[in-house]
Amino acid sequence: MSNSLSDRQVLMAIVLTIFLIISLVIFNLRSGQDREPGLLWRDKSDQPLAFLAA
Repeated sequence: MSNSLSDRQVLMAIVLTIFLIISLVIFNLRSGQDREPGLLWRDKSDQPLAFLAA
């Protein structure tokens, strides 16, 4: 089995992969601060809901 990739190409692929991962993490951290919470739960009230009371 012959090795078709040189050491320089393998190192460049590793560096680019690490750069891509770090970029995605930073992007998600910055965009996560602007978002609102996904689910906002209400407290249960003592009064029954209108459609259940009918």
